Amino acid sequence: MSFGHVVSDVYQEDVPKIDIEEGACPFRKRRHVDWFTNLERSQLDPYLYRLFYSQHVVTNANDYAPFIDRALHTFFRKGDQYYTIIRVTGSGALQGRTLTSYLNAMGAALLKGRI
Repeated sequence: MSFGHVVSDVYQEDVPKIDIEEGACPFRKRRHVDWFTNLERSQLDPYLYRLFYSQHVVTNANDYAPFIDRALHTFFRKGDQYYTIIRVTGSGALQGRTLTSYLNAMGAALLKGRI
């Protein structure tokens, strides 16, 4: 799945028939999009799966913002709150000291203005 921001209003572009025959997009109405990442379905939050069933090429995903944020970022800010995502991929137990050390380092970096 690709993620991006729509950065233009709708405009129309004439597409020559020869270009369409060579594989160009045949649609005249267009919008510019700044694409910033592609993710495999396995990397996405299961709550985003509903977006796959949209019948549109470009979909307003505002209602899915929290799920998109945590799919794209491991640390982010929304308003006055910070969020961290810890992706545990191993099968062993998560050690409390490791988690505490990570959280302490993140807190120290925030206090020093490094994040």
